[in-house]
Amino acid sequence: MIIALTAFLFTISKLPSVALHYLALSPFASAAARRRLLYSYGCVAVIDILLTQYLFFSGTLSYTLYSYKILAVTCWVPYFLLTIYTFRPFWFQHLLIFSLYSILTITLHTLAMRILFFFIAPAQHTAYFPVHIVLYIGLYALVFPFIRSYFHTIFIQYHHLSTRYFWKYTSIFAFALFMDEIYFVMSRPIQGALPFFLPRTAIALATILFCLSIRKGLSQMEVEITQYKQHATLQTELKSMSQYTTTLQQSQQQIHQLLKNKRKTLARLESMIAASQFADASTLLQQLDSSFSQTKIERFCLNSLLNATLTVYIQKARQLGIPITAHVDVPLQTTMDSDLSMVFANLIENAIHASREQLPSRQQIQIMSKQQSFGLVLCIQNRFDKPVPLDADGFPMTTRKGHGLGMRSLKQFQAKYEATILCTQENGWFKTYLQVPHVVNTPPLLWMSSLIPNRISACTYPLYQHAVKGVSVS
Repeated sequence: MIIALTAFLFTISKLPSVALHYLALSPFASAAARRRLLYSYGCVAVIDILLTQYLFFSGTLSYTLYSYKILAVTCWVPYFLLTIYTFRPFWFQHLLIFSLYSILTITLHTLAMRILFFFIAPAQHTAYFPVHIVLYIGLYALVFPFIRSYFHTIFIQYHHLSTRYFWKYTSIFAFALFMDEIYFVMSRPIQGALPFFLPRTAIALATILFCLSIRKGLSQMEVEITQYKQHATLQTELKSMSQYTTTLQQSQQQIHQLLKNKRKTLARLESMIAASQFADASTLLQQLDSSFSQTKIERFCLNSLLNATLTVYIQKARQLGIPITAHVDVPLQTTMDSDLSMVFANLIENAIHASREQLPSRQQIQIMSKQQSFGLVLCIQNRFDKPVPLDADGFPMTTRKGHGLGMRSLKQFQAKYEATILCTQENGWFKTYLQVPHVVNTPPLLWMSSLIPNRISACTYPLYQHAVKGVSVS
């Protein structure tokens, strides 16, 4: 009976570590993949219980602590391999998680044994092994919320950082600490827990300091990346304005050339009409109309900074042959011109990257925004056939190097301006909805509009327009 109970509790004692590993990376797999993994965990646990009991009842293994140590070292392999297969390609993160929860497991087992030896003699440990496991599970339950929160912080909250080399070196160091612990674990005598208690405690404290340094390092990386993003924002705005200015200059040069040839063109047109060459005159007029149309600068919205940003990215999409349409209704001035321009830039750039993965016949980007009484509503959607994984906050996730900062800046925009953001994927379209309250930068005297009747006479309207918009009255 005691062997069956011990085998059952021993299998249950491994599940908290499995749960930590699963929860640390769970947002990075689809719901179907997570369900399959949980089902596989259950099957492995049942097989583990039955196999452990068979090994002991058949006499293959003796009922000793050392036998359980062998099982502890080997039986985690199926869980670990299943988790690695489901959450790819986080190889170094898997190694780090395994090393950390293994050190935690060894430390808690040592502490549970130390507590138990206050009440029994070490030689009686085998008879009280179920009590030891219950103590271990209880200790794990106490620290589980803190470890889960820590893993959530470093693996999910900071997943947008490009940290492949960071995880590579930190995981190797953590694995070295784990290998040092293995020496103490595989010490055969039970009494080894007593003289090895202080060395194990020292390794546990070193691991805690190591974990704190990881979190501090990631925090510092985020600060530096935020500063880089601010610099990149300024560079993007300067680039947008520079390219827009270049477009204006080219248009002005074309107009100047047309005006320079105005007299010559009018003389030709006059001679054609005088000679009744109406077909030639019509052709010349069409050529003039085409020439003037080329000087026309496409304007997407009234806001100058946002219009410059839209011009740059819409031209980029068109150069790549991606069909793109824009219907943008944004106030002339807002309280967030710079940040709003970066949101447009990031979302359109993400849409362009996603569209390039589509077949040419399946490429399409649509940009829409509308002013409402409660604020500004924005929707940017693009065709995308592959499933897009979303994190716990509903934002797209990516494991590709150099990507993910756009979504991070979108989250910062959401927090700064109390915006509502929703990302959805349906019918082959990926859509990002954004609602921002109170975006209008109220000009002087605009509050007077509430005091003016809805119907304004023709003689008073120019004065009202002058007061509200500051335009001159002729």
